[in-house]
Amino acid sequence: MSSIDELVEKLRWFGLSRSEAKVYAALVKMGAATVTEVTRETGIPMSRMYDIVSKLERLGYVEVRNGRPKLIKAIPPAKLVDKVRERVERDLEEIAESLKPAKAAEPEETLWTIRGLRNTLRKVRELLNDIKAELLVAYLPPTCPRAVINHLEQFKQIANRYKIIRLIVNSKNPHLKVIYNLLKDSKNIEVRFISVDGPLQVIGDRSIVLICMRLSDEPKDEDFLTVVIRNKWLAEFMAREYQLLWEKSKAPAEGSEGSPPGFSKQEAHYGDHYLQ
Repeated sequence: MSSIDELVEKLRWFGLSRSEAKVYAALVKMGAATVTEVTRETGIPMSRMYDIVSKLERLGYVEVRNGRPKLIKAIPPAKLVDKVRERVERDLEEIAESLKPAKAAEPEETLWTIRGLRNTLRKVRELLNDIKAELLVAYLPPTCPRAVINHLEQFKQIANRYKIIRLIVNSKNPHLKVIYNLLKDSKNIEVRFISVDGPLQVIGDRSIVLICMRLSDEPKDEDFLTVVIRNKWLAEFMAREYQLLWEKSKAPAEGSEGSPPGFSKQEAHYGDHYLQ
């Protein structure tokens, strides 16, 4: 297969017919040419050539210079790719908009399961946008992937929107200092520590609960399983249990300049080299 034939086949991926692709490919090879010359090069009848050139001109894939004789010139292939990309993106946006369902009230009781830590954090971001008054988070796993620590930045960004944000962190977590330093000066966020292992728990507005569990000791992203439940009775129960955990947890010691319990002042300022 010649390079021209290969180009014709690739151009058909852009939604051109074989004849339209042959005309464009011929013009790339020839440069500016008359309709007669393109007809001779491609073997496409003159009776069809005018319609093909007219369509390519409407699409912006060729330029026509009026005069005697009239000359046709293909736009550079790189510009063609940009035009096709813009058209596809525009079409996809229109399709997405047309497929968007009418927003209906969510049932009072729903349950979702989510696989993967990244998908879980994406769901947490969605929940944060919906929560209005209270956010309770217990991060009780003894380890903390980088993705979770990076996600804590969002807490600082949305803290002013909530009346209460409480975070309990497992004091055995090797990245406790980093987590603490990220959040210690944030308005409306209280951080405490407890020596208890468990899953990640998020309770929002006492109406929705998210629980993320690790399925292996050294999990990959897909080894995280998350359950999200919208149920006011369960969320209220979990919030009461959270309050008991909060009362057992420890706040930064007085006089420690904000350092977590058991940290020296120097340790409290350790940084990114703790991240895995």
